[in-house]
Amino acid sequence: MFDRIFLYVEDRRASAPAIDLALSLAGLLGSRLFATCIINTSDLPEGPSRQAKLADAEEEAWQALYEIEDDAFGREISISLLLDQGNPLERLLDLARSYQAKLIVAAARNRLALPELLRQSPVPVILAPEQLGQTSETDERAV
Repeated sequence: MFDRIFLYVEDRRASAPAIDLALSLAGLLGSRLFATCIINTSDLPEGPSRQAKLADAEEEAWQALYEIEDDAFGREISISLLLDQGNPLERLLDLARSYQAKLIVAAARNRLALPELLRQSPVPVILAPEQLGQTSETDERAV
């Protein structure tokens, strides 16, 4: 049923609960995990430093994705890594459709427009609280 799980990662530390949850679900269900980082290009400064900032953001994103890949391999979970640029909400939804995701997992505290994600997502969305087993104010607003 959930053979393709999309994991949205902004940074490794802030997304840790979502990463743990997605890895656990993928292992339990035998799903392929798509770890996805999207660089918000509107956050990058205009001018000559833009390319350098983009390169830094890409390097940081790949580092986080490779660490998740190592965790997945250690648990014998099939994983694909995706790095994209643009509006994170739009790109996440486009990628989820393109790769025929069956579930999206994200941290409850992220920079996505959560109401829009929940409304527009073609598949169920799980928002992992900061510490699994606890709910936060963000979780209650998203429901």
